[in-house]
Amino acid sequence: RRRNEERHQSAVEAYLAAIGFATSRSGDVVYGELETKKGVVHVAFSYNESCHNVYKSLRVTRNGANSNITTIRKIAAAS
Repeated sequence: RRRNEERHQSAVEAYLAAIGFATSRSGDVVYGELETKKGVVHVAFSYNESCHNVYKSLRVTRNGANSNITTIRKIAAAS
C-alpha cells in the first residue's frame, strides 16, 4: 500500500511540475503553486490507502476561491 501511495503522489508531482507548477511535498500531501495571468493557482493532492478504502482528495484554489480540475486542464492545454 505504501508503494502505491508513493507512486500516485510521485505521478501527480511530476505532472504538476511538467505543466509549470512549483511543487513541494509535506507528508502525504503534494502541493503545487503557479502564477498565471488570471492570478495564483494553488493545488493540494492527497492519496492514502487503508486496508479497505482508498482516500483521494484534490483541492484547487484560484485567487483564494475554490475551483476545480478544469483550471488544471486549461493550464495543461495552454502549456
